[in-house]
Amino acid sequence: MKEAVNWWSQEHDAIVLSMTAEGHPASHIGKLLGRSKSAVQCRHSRLTKRSVATGKRLIRFTAEEDAKIAELSDAGKSGSEIAEIMGRIMSSVIKRARVIGKPLHAKAGQKSGKDQRERLFHSRGRNGHAQLSRSR
Repeated sequence: MKEAVNWWSQEHDAIVLSMTAEGHPASHIGKLLGRSKSAVQCRHSRLTKRSVATGKRLIRFTAEEDAKIAELSDAGKSGSEIAEIMGRIMSSVIKRARVIGKPLHAKAGQKSGKDQRERLFHSRGRNGHAQLSRSR
């Protein structure tokens, strides 16, 4: 496995942070460092992320939280409902549910097979073929 390479030196990182704080445009900083404007902007963004800038660590999901997500998903709870119950951000709950194999569907949780079949039936015409709508 390849080792991660940091192509930015600590000195260049310090220059990006200090010059940006002084109000210098990314294009000027890029010319000074021999980098593109977008490279400087992306590096500044990475250096000033909330978790890095405040020294906060990301809060990982525990095995107990994974079990709770699975339980609530099976009970038909939505991502926003689970997030509220667990005191987490909805997007992180939805991503975690996907990772543990319990993807959440729509606002009302996972749909039953009957609901999915009904939607499929109604989206097709009487003869079972998909209907094409014509917009003019």
